[in-house]
Amino acid sequence: MADPVRRGGRGRLPDGAQLTWSLAEGGRGRRWRASRVRDGRLEGTLLLEIDGAGRPARLELGAADGLLTLHPDHDERELHGNVVTPGGVRHLRFDWSPAHELVVDGFPVVLLAAARRLAAIIPAGETAERVAIVVDRGLRCHAVTIRIVRLDDRRWRAEGEGSAVGVAIDADGAPAGLDDAEEWPLEA
Repeated sequence: MADPVRRGGRGRLPDGAQLTWSLAEGGRGRRWRASRVRDGRLEGTLLLEIDGAGRPARLELGAADGLLTLHPDHDERELHGNVVTPGGVRHLRFDWSPAHELVVDGFPVVLLAAARRLAAIIPAGETAERVAIVVDRGLRCHAVTIRIVRLDDRRWRAEGEGSAVGVAIDADGAPAGLDDAEEWPLEA
């Protein structure tokens, strides 16, 4: 078995924000952590846990609008959680299955995690439609149908609701092709 992936890095996203990320692989899956910074201001933070099957197990987002938590129930029939804001709590509940995806606006690492798993079922040059729970930058969530396009072995794009996000993935499942990119090992 290959050594677990334990890397961190940074790079500039197409919208100009800087993404700082870490990826740590362990016995229960993978854990992504990321932040978005623009003009020296923190726009948001993310924690994404991926189970051993490559599925989202827990999502936590922090942004100026509040704190979001989402996770599937035990039998993966429902995705639930909440958003805590200065005005109170908004409870979240969505249908969920292994055929659903999770998309977080501004955090392409979520699409990278999906691409790693979907590479086994979407050949290069092909497109698949999937139902996705989309979290926007205001921490609003909604279910939509998206198109996931596998452009080639390493490049992917998710399209839906008049927007598209693209990512490139390296052999470990980490970001590739970010502007001004730099990477480091997590281990000393």
